[in-house]
Amino acid sequence: MSGNEPYYVHGDGETKSLSIGSGGSATSGTMCVGLNEPTLRLFVRSSSPSSLSKLKVEVLFEDATGTVRSLPIGTASALTSTSWNPSLPMVIGVNLLPLIGDQTPVRFRLTAQGSADWQIDDVYVDPRYH
Repeated sequence: MSGNEPYYVHGDGETKSLSIGSGGSATSGTMCVGLNEPTLRLFVRSSSPSSLSKLKVEVLFEDATGTVRSLPIGTASALTSTSWNPSLPMVIGVNLLPLIGDQTPVRFRLTAQGSADWQIDDVYVDPRYH
């Protein structure tokens, strides 16, 4: 979708963002996290302020048996504005799973809850981005 967060965190030439309609969801590609990548951050904008509209963020990971699990790590809310806002850091949590090894593969699922549509831009695993 057209539109980019106004800070151009990823670069001046950026013009597109992800759009998720009310009730919809999107899942990222796989990336690896470990002790050095503790949090996720993103920029969000909703179509209408409402205390009932939220963007739920989950981390998807495999447990020791190979079963894919999900863990909620945060929400963004559309309380007061339709402007772009950075999210608070969301602790990934499962980045601690590979204490013996190096990293663990994860995906992130973003789900629009309530009546608002959402735009998402510049999703970063801190301190690096993917």
